[in-house]
Amino acid sequence: GGALVSYPDLRQQGFHIEVVFDSDPGKVGQRWNGLVVRSVAELEGVLERASIDIVILAVPAEAAQSIVNRVVAAGVRAILNFAPTKLVVPAGVTVKNVDMAVELEGLSYALASGERRARERRLRSVEGSGR
Repeated sequence: GGALVSYPDLRQQGFHIEVVFDSDPGKVGQRWNGLVVRSVAELEGVLERASIDIVILAVPAEAAQSIVNRVVAAGVRAILNFAPTKLVVPAGVTVKNVDMAVELEGLSYALASGERRARERRLRSVEGSGR
């Protein structure tokens, strides 16, 4: 969550993080990139008053669905989900999942494919030099 709040390209693209919530009492009250971390207990009231359109969800899998239920009840209709779980939302609510494991698999595959192609090029080069 803290890394997302500090991500400079969001503001450059016209996205403004308005509020940050956390359930950890040690984080509540801290400042993250100029925003005071608020208690998750305040979630519904703050989301409704601020007319938040999109929520970025970066919570453990076991907390995700209950938080999403609360977010949707507060009127949010778009969720960017970093939690490693599939969310159930009503019609009219859009969820975009960011699955870190899938992204890492893609990178791993790209590395393996690149290494395989490099080995094949080296083999062709060695085979071609013996003629």
